[in-house]
Amino acid sequence: MAVVEAQDAQLLGDIYEGSQNPALWTRALTQMRDRMNSDMAVLLEVDQQSSRSELVSWTELDPAMLSDYAAYWGQHDPWPEAMLQHSAPGRMDASQDIMDPTPMRRSAFYNEFWRRYGDIFWSIGGLFQLGPGQIGYFGAPRARGKGAYTDEQVRWLQSIIPHFQRAHRMQAVFSSLGEGAASLLNLLDDQRVGIAMLNSAGCVLRANEALMQMLRLHPRISICQNLLEFKEASDRRALHSLLDWLWQIRKGTSLAPPPACYVGVGGVLEIRAIPLRIETAICSGLPADCAALLVFSPKPRPSIQNELARCFKCTPAEIEVALDLAAGLAPSAISVKRCVALATVRSQVKRIYSKLGVNRQSELMRKFSAGAGL
Repeated sequence: MAVVEAQDAQLLGDIYEGSQNPALWTRALTQMRDRMNSDMAVLLEVDQQSSRSELVSWTELDPAMLSDYAAYWGQHDPWPEAMLQHSAPGRMDASQDIMDPTPMRRSAFYNEFWRRYGDIFWSIGGLFQLGPGQIGYFGAPRARGKGAYTDEQVRWLQSIIPHFQRAHRMQAVFSSLGEGAASLLNLLDDQRVGIAMLNSAGCVLRANEALMQMLRLHPRISICQNLLEFKEASDRRALHSLLDWLWQIRKGTSLAPPPACYVGVGGVLEIRAIPLRIETAICSGLPADCAALLVFSPKPRPSIQNELARCFKCTPAEIEVALDLAAGLAPSAISVKRCVALATVRSQVKRIYSKLGVNRQSELMRKFSAGAGL
């Protein structure tokens, strides 16, 4: 495995810690700009329904350039249109690979706009999925005299962007902690997601109440002698893969994107990992030996939802109830959880049993525990 350069290890640290302090993303973008010999770098969030975009982070930008771009030239920028036509979400491209440089040199956008602000000509970047209805955009343009971006620079950027995706999702978790919080530690028990603190040896330093409730619903997962234990070998492998990635990121020996980790009966829990540095742990009010957070969400493996919908013709509401049944919840508990009348839940349960060919909850749980396929 290739050892990541020290500057990349610092960059990844800033990206992930940006999930708690987004100001660090500016520092991360500055490192990326310098690494690729760019003149600027921007990270935007785009709402797919309204098509509105919002600057998430950026390096130093000329206020006059921003004003001109917003007032007129943003509507005539050929780069976003070229990406939509010739690229794909999640793929990074150099401008010369998806648009002909010759028409660009003759365009009003270049001659009347970019040439006024440093003779900008080449660009690198792309679109990537952030969440439901949200896409991100990263772009890093540079002056014509610096030459086109190389394939090596495109590959490097491609390896970095998945970490921004991950950190952006984690920011949503941390933003739910509330503004002005004295520390993350004091608010752990207020979260609906399960959170476990790990030290560098992988031992659980603390778990919040939401996680303990999840573990009570999932008897195949437990915390024993400060270690997470999984009864199923497939679950143990999934967790070990996630932890291996976590420690490699902390050591700076990998740039790989985080692996998906779904565990529990039918894969109804998603586990995400957040690496932390000592200074971050202390500033957040966490123990100094807290090396990472594991965030547990009651989110099923996508293939299970797809199979329930595609093969068994379950409605979205029936899918959610089926997953709750697989997690061990009784119809009365599902009624309370979903704020739905008990009679409605019971009717949904009957339809689910009929569609899946089972007669009772224990049979449904066995069907789910057989694996991702039903």
